Amino acid sequence: MAVDYVYNGAIAEQYRRDFIVDQGGAFVDDFSTATRQKTFTATVARDAGNLVVSIDYFNDVGVFHAIGFNTSLVIHRGGGLESTSGSNAFYASSGVSPGSVSGNHVTNYALTCRRD
Repeated sequence: MAVDYVYNGAIAEQYRRDFIVDQGGAFVDDFSTATRQKTFTATVARDAGNLVVSIDYFNDVGVFHAIGFNTSLVIHRGGGLESTSGSNAFYASSGVSPGSVSGNHVTNYALTCRRD
């Protein structure tokens, strides 16, 4: 799992995690700080003979902004590498001084899985 949070063109925060999860189980990474909630969860279920990995990512990146997304990835019976990726962007403008929350916010993620 790889997540990049980019603020005004610069990487503000990265998350990288290799994980193993069994069918019916869950992988949970609570990487929260004393002031910010940050979690990554992955589960696996069977669907028509294939495994489906579902993830949920939440990161309270600042006082006024949080990023969160979830997705699922089908791992076919062949067991090769399967990947999915995505991106979300928004622009925020604020009259709050010093305006440190205004600007372009982009979150990119990539999930790559294989069946063992």
